[in-house]
Amino acid sequence: MNSPALTTWKRFHWLFFMNTQALLVCFRQIEILLNKGDHEALRQELQTSAKLLRASGASMIMAGSFSRDDYETMVRPSMSAPNIAGDDFSGLMSWDHAALIQSWRGLSPSLKSLSPELRSEHEGLLDAYHYLAKSHREVCARFGGDEGGSLRTKKSVAVNILDQFEKRRSNHLSPAPNGGCPMNH
Repeated sequence: MNSPALTTWKRFHWLFFMNTQALLVCFRQIEILLNKGDHEALRQELQTSAKLLRASGASMIMAGSFSRDDYETMVRPSMSAPNIAGDDFSGLMSWDHAALIQSWRGLSPSLKSLSPELRSEHEGLLDAYHYLAKSHREVCARFGGDEGGSLRTKKSVAVNILDQFEKRRSNHLSPAPNGGCPMNH
């Protein structure tokens, strides 16, 4: 059965994944522009990436814009057996999410040593990521993730896992302390 809550959940997750794919393109462009040393184009890509992260956060909020009861009776069961093959479903299982995280890790050293003239855009990127992480955490908590586990990690409190993800991922995006070359610190 396709309820309005399940339709909302799916549609806004589709938007989230479209933004993820666009971020993959932006992060690839950032890598190319870093090698070229094109600071003006790099500024544009960093700003675009921040907008996409914010759009992803908004998609997360909209994906959860229904009641907890609808989540527990319609949405969550749709992500469990027999509706899917296993009992550990997670967005972490998607190829584009995995590629995005791999891209973040690969860009990390370069992002830590960005030119000080790009500091504002870099901080905007990090702020946008924090908005996305906060949005994901809020939706998770709204549906009980502050009380128990997720489909994938049943023994841990789900929002605590999201907090760990945020810390690790923001570290990949963060500038080096005081900006510039990490060797100066």
